[in-house]
Amino acid sequence: MRRWLAVLGLLFLAACQPAPGTTTASAPSSLSKMPDGSDVPSSWEELGTDGKQKSKYFPAEQKETNNRMVVALIADCYGKLGDKPALDRCLRQDLVAKFDDSGQGKEECAGQAELDPYVACILMGNIIIDFARRIDSEVDIEKSLWNGPRAFSDFIDKVVVSNAIAACNDEQTELAATRCTFDWLISRLALPEALVKKCSQDLAARERTICIAEAASIRFMNEHVSRAPGSST
Repeated sequence: MRRWLAVLGLLFLAACQPAPGTTTASAPSSLSKMPDGSDVPSSWEELGTDGKQKSKYFPAEQKETNNRMVVALIADCYGKLGDKPALDRCLRQDLVAKFDDSGQGKEECAGQAELDPYVACILMGNIIIDFARRIDSEVDIEKSLWNGPRAFSDFIDKVVVSNAIAACNDEQTELAATRCTFDWLISRLALPEALVKKCSQDLAARERTICIAEAASIRFMNEHVSRAPGSST
């Protein structure tokens, strides 16, 4: 069981990777005006990459959430669109204000010179911490967590394995332990039913893990984007 749970932790980490160009998706057609009434630009090329989606089970939800985040961030920094250095500073400050619930991301991600890796660092770190705290509210968030993918992986492995074993250690077969772990994980994460229903028990364990991890990431983003100034609620 422990070996399988370690694999679960690694799959979760991979599925939580933000889509490349999270802040650079094409402007959403459903949001055609900026706060001052002007038209939304047709693209955000000046902000980074091409905004391709990576979600396997929630591509539509991810695209909508990314687009809403773009509009929310640009709305707050709209007056700086003509000044790239000022825009970069504003977007970084806005990301920290909206998504850095841990209070650690600003310092730990400061070494990322380019905007895209900075976005990935802020989002991934806080998504993983949010996930861990939902599983174990007493978990110790050490700054070493931010040292890179391996540190994230070790952290998730520690949180998932120790708590899942405690919850499902009495199960006598691997199949029963697997089912117990998924039931426990979904319960602890308290994911919206609209997302959970896509992560069917019919999926193979690996695929269901990816689906649940993506659902947790989408939920985190939606919760923060919906409260961000300039976003559509």
